Amino acid sequence: MTDLIKLCENERENIISIRRDFHKYPEVYWREFRTTGKIGEYLSSFGYDVYYGNEVLKEDFVMNYPTKSEIDIAKDFALKNGGNLDYLEKSGGYTGLAAVLDTGKIGKTIALRFDIDAIDVIESTDNDHRPYKEGFSSVNYGKAHCCGHDGHMAMGITLAKIISQIKSELCGKIIFIFQAGEETVAGGKSFSQSDLLKDTDYFLSAHLGIKADKFDKDIVGVKGFLATKKIDVTFYGKSSHAGVSPQLGNNALLAASTAITSMYTLCQDGRGSRRVNVGAINGGAARNVIPDKIDIKMEVRGETNEICDDMYRECVKVMENVAVMYGVRADIRVVGEAPGAESDKELADICEKIIKKLYPSHEVINNWDFGASEDVTFIMQRVQNRGGKSHYMMIGTELAAPHHNPKFDINEESLIKGVKILLLTVKELQK
Repeated sequence: MTDLIKLCENERENIISIRRDFHKYPEVYWREFRTTGKIGEYLSSFGYDVYYGNEVLKEDFVMNYPTKSEIDIAKDFALKNGGNLDYLEKSGGYTGLAAVLDTGKIGKTIALRFDIDAIDVIESTDNDHRPYKEGFSSVNYGKAHCCGHDGHMAMGITLAKIISQIKSELCGKIIFIFQAGEETVAGGKSFSQSDLLKDTDYFLSAHLGIKADKFDKDIVGVKGFLATKKIDVTFYGKSSHAGVSPQLGNNALLAASTAITSMYTLCQDGRGSRRVNVGAINGGAARNVIPDKIDIKMEVRGETNEICDDMYRECVKVMENVAVMYGVRADIRVVGEAPGAESDKELADICEKIIKKLYPSHEVINNWDFGASEDVTFIMQRVQNRGGKSHYMMIGTELAAPHHNPKFDINEESLIKGVKILLLTVKELQK
């Protein structure tokens, strides 16, 4: 174990440099072209077989893919900022990748997943925000790594490098998945269908922070992922003059508002918790015009897949009935989703023992309810449904601000800690 820890410690400066590079050039869902190319360069140099885009994911399960103009803007950003887009010839225009290290010896197949996308947030330019102060804040205005995925990629790349260095000591296959589109839960479903995962014995994934909000506090055995559906809705009405001829119009805004207030009454369920949230509403033209088009962005969640599905169906019924009542049309589209899932206790217990051996003074919480959603659950479930075991953990780190906040930042010391825990877990699962 001492030799493995030394290999990790040797990467301390490199892992911080990698994290800061990704932090500076954030890209959002299905637009992570520079990001994917950079990851591929690293993994190829370590000797992995690298598969891009539709060589990994299944296109029929891709959700919320951007428009051509949005993709063109993203590619232009990547090319102007040192991106390598050669992989696009093989990727079918999709981002994300998988890398496989085959030891050539009979053994278990272990897969690890790291998410790669940023979010639509304007990063802080205050002098007390370390990325800005030290010159690695976002140069892609309106996009930022305010959730820790830059750190996840740095951990994944560093772990892949170390595993390649000890290949002779390993058996079976190690698979690294760098998944696009987690923040919108639009990518996990398509990556979960990858043929590379069909014989996976163990699946591991981790997140920096969230409830593990101190360096000396780690969470293993995460369970209680809420199933979710992300929904875009457009209400189409008919415009008219609000003073002269309001009777000739069909008010899309009034329909949307009625639907929203009605859907918020649906959250009671004796089987478990369920939630609805409308996060954005846009449309209308002027104060004296009956609005003819209103867009809303919303989500539903449920403690179980069944509760979530029932919540979705009830919301759809409300919107369709309201549309009839106001003489408008409701176009309802599911643009992202994730099922519920739970970690396997066997893997949680292994991680707990490893953390306590590495950091005897740390608080380790085993078997913790997440209470939110993550599309890693698609991969967790696929592995479990085929007889394998899955585990999700949270790596403790101090946070400068909450996740998705413009001032979000992590304690970079946690990056090496995460690599150590995952490396020793992989090694233990080889036995």
